[in-house]
Amino acid sequence: METINNFFMIHPGGVDCHVYQDIANQLSDVFNCYGIDNYNLYHNEKITSLQKLSEIYLKTILEIQKVDSHEPFYFLGWSLGGQIALQIASILESKGAENINVFLLDTLLMNDNLKLESLILAQRKEELQKIETNKDIYESEMEIFSQKISRKLQKTKVTLFKAQIMDPSYSEDLKTILKSLKYNNIENVVMNTSNLEVVDLKYSSHDNLIKDALIVEHVKNTQLIY
Repeated sequence: METINNFFMIHPGGVDCHVYQDIANQLSDVFNCYGIDNYNLYHNEKITSLQKLSEIYLKTILEIQKVDSHEPFYFLGWSLGGQIALQIASILESKGAENINVFLLDTLLMNDNLKLESLILAQRKEELQKIETNKDIYESEMEIFSQKISRKLQKTKVTLFKAQIMDPSYSEDLKTILKSLKYNNIENVVMNTSNLEVVDLKYSSHDNLIKDALIVEHVKNTQLIY
């Protein structure tokens, strides 16, 4: 009997994992899909450490799938969820895992780019002013977003789905920088760029790419390869 691999979907910023429901339904014939919910949405004490949050999520993941098994690990993360997925992969590699696949939905890393960080911070502050509830969650996630992946990934295979349509609320300077970043700075956390693939989503923006059919199609094809 053929084994169906597990697929862990890490929540994006500000919401829980239910945003992946449609993708999970479409992948249910080839994966056992699990959603990792947003800790800070459901706890009064917010976690602002990328490492600590990733360790909490990994504890749940390892209750489902052990590192010493021969099964590959599959992760999906949208925006901040992708950053958390990369950190989880980093921890897993330190525990000896060698077959890890991470799919990023337009995840962006700062990587000491001060101009990018300044523009993103300004954008986030504007967004924060429009938020009426859960501002503490948004602020904690802004802090997590500024943190680095703890170690470079040695063997993890990473696929970045990069949105090609810019949000009209972005400043022109921010749009210019984002367009210039082929890998969204993800190349700085992988040891071997041959393990990094970019899939351009020509008709999607950061906010609506979750509906792009190319994501499910590509994930299924990748699963068949590995």
